[in-house]
Amino acid sequence: MKINRRFTTSGVDVFSTVKWSKRTSRIMHTDGTVVFEMKDAEIPADWSQLATDIVVSKYFRKAGIPQVDGEGKAILDESGQPRTGPEKSVKQVVHRLAGCWTHWGKKHNYFTSEEDAQAFYDELAFMLLNQIAAPNSPQWFNTGLNFAYGLTGPSQGHWHVNPATETLEQTKDAYTHPQPHACFIQGVGDDLVNEGGIMDLWTREARLFKYGSGTGTNFSKVRGENESLSGGGKSSGLMSFLKIGDRAAGAIKSGGTTRRAAKMVCLDLDHPDIEEFVNWKVREEVKVACLVEGLKHLPKEQQELAKKMKLKLDYDFNGEAYMTVSGQNSNNSVRVSNKFLKAVETDGEWQTFKRTTGKVHKTLKARDLWAQIAYAAWRCADPGVQFDDTINEWHTCPKSGRINASNPCVTGDTLVATSTGYRRIIDLVGKSAEIINGNGQAVYVDQIFKTGHKDVYQLKTKAGYTLKLTADHKVKTANRGDVPACELTVDDFVTLESPGFGDQFVPEALGELLGAAVGDGCITSNGHHKMLYISLGENEANLAAHLQANLSECKNWLNTGDRRGLRDTEVVTTTTGLRVGTAVRALVDQCCTYALLASGSENKAFTDAVYSLDRRSIASILRGLFTTDGTVANYGEKSQYVALDSTSITLLQQVQMLLLGFGIKAKIYENRRAIGQSTALLPDGKGGSRLYSVRQMHSLRISRGSRVLFDREIGFIADTA
Repeated sequence: MKINRRFTTSGVDVFSTVKWSKRTSRIMHTDGTVVFEMKDAEIPADWSQLATDIVVSKYFRKAGIPQVDGEGKAILDESGQPRTGPEKSVKQVVHRLAGCWTHWGKKHNYFTSEEDAQAFYDELAFMLLNQIAAPNSPQWFNTGLNFAYGLTGPSQGHWHVNPATETLEQTKDAYTHPQPHACFIQGVGDDLVNEGGIMDLWTREARLFKYGSGTGTNFSKVRGENESLSGGGKSSGLMSFLKIGDRAAGAIKSGGTTRRAAKMVCLDLDHPDIEEFVNWKVREEVKVACLVEGLKHLPKEQQELAKKMKLKLDYDFNGEAYMTVSGQNSNNSVRVSNKFLKAVETDGEWQTFKRTTGKVHKTLKARDLWAQIAYAAWRCADPGVQFDDTINEWHTCPKSGRINASNPCVTGDTLVATSTGYRRIIDLVGKSAEIINGNGQAVYVDQIFKTGHKDVYQLKTKAGYTLKLTADHKVKTANRGDVPACELTVDDFVTLESPGFGDQFVPEALGELLGAAVGDGCITSNGHHKMLYISLGENEANLAAHLQANLSECKNWLNTGDRRGLRDTEVVTTTTGLRVGTAVRALVDQCCTYALLASGSENKAFTDAVYSLDRRSIASILRGLFTTDGTVANYGEKSQYVALDSTSITLLQQVQMLLLGFGIKAKIYENRRAIGQSTALLPDGKGGSRLYSVRQMHSLRISRGSRVLFDREIGFIADTA
């Protein structure tokens, strides 16, 4: 095979073409406890923090890797043996992948020369390092561990085709022929312990989960509850076995890291246990609610005992309450036939059949079953629907057998609360996500898709929260439960749930600087260079010094290699106050990534990128914003609040949504300036004053009830508020 170079140059070390940085990767629970942390991981400098967290927490091998010092020499333990530990650099991971693929190619004569093999290695390494291409997760987990580090282990029951003999052989160890494939569809028969049966499936699933792959199965052959057994008893039913498989999947971290097992369960609509299957997760989520709310009503001594035993029951998707119930590791789908859809259309009947005898188990209204499916999907996002006949009519390889299983409204610009922050739903189309539902729970949605065109209305609360939605979209209220939008009245109380936060970060110094720029700054351009300015009052010297220190810290953090950019600058005194500024391109570009600062105060806003930031990053941005442009009012017991005024209603709406992530609820007051007041006497920048045209001012206020939360989570820059 002849390999043509497209990205690399012969003789140039591919790893030297990338700038590297040392980073910390930290994965945390929603309560702030650390799940995983690695410091000083070596990462390509232009990778995002999200990419960093994925590769470090999920794909770095965590044990058995020979450790080396800064010069690449082996680190020895007290006995003189090589010390082992985790992979610590993307260089190691990329080398074991590209190196192993190249090794296999050379071993089996894919290349015509050593030069072609080296080109193959360089090109693959370049694409991985620059995120041009990437393999599936099991490749990251497993490929090259034997090639790069000599890791071995007992056989795990895998098979492979011997390239020399072209015959199927059982693999003799776990790493020489690893498991690099992503997803598997597996069958299961109506048998308890034999090969191809139920318990055998759990073993096969465990093998796949352990090495990072996913699996899906249609369970329609398994007999239903109370069907006869050969020994004279009655079957416990499909659901009892699905719960075992679900619990087994939950016990296995896919690939041995923080990644969850990927397990899909399908069932035909004529199965006798179909109603129990459809409502499985609905029942389990009611149990979660009982656990969480029930704990609050236990006697005091019982609550103290729970606290002593560190029993924490809440609606966190990863918490103990959800771990207690079943069904949380399975993505469920039902197989819908044309016959069933016709019965729904004509309001006909639908029959389920016993698997052992083929006799009718139950007759019910097709629309009743369809309503149960729709309600369950709305209530907890499962089951998905797979259109069985359509899938097989479009089957591209029908001779390979029928397909029995597969991996299964608001406007597109709507921000949807997910477990990793707000996301525009248009950006989620075709993807899966963990959506925060009306109960504040993170619910896994397997796929998000477009639904067509409908009339859209805007819902607006008294506090100023807005949402565009269809008339029949249900909205959760505190007084009447779920109510269609078209039936809401001014007497309804809409409940608000906090979103999660993103996975990316900016340093606290940059966050405060960015927030201050949104509050009292701007970006100007002379056609060639952009300049960031933050203007402050003459009595804000402490704040100016703090922001100037932040500016220097950010320059060092970015460290673009431009020595001029690292030079210290001073706080500038102007005729109207103080000014902090920079023209360092990398720093200005960072600000432009997260905010719109170049089109006047009335057009100031954050970009969608701000929603991808983690809790501490957003807190630092809001701290800088409120310090420079916020006010604290104290007009007596009944009028105490923190306020933020702006001519940009968009900015205030964004701040309102960001605050909600911290549990802080704020109210927007629009058009606070008196009607008809179009001019105001303002400083003219020359030491005097003159009349200026002014725009309507809007105000966001955080009430006294949320002040404690605000001070704890966000606060003001010390000695400046």
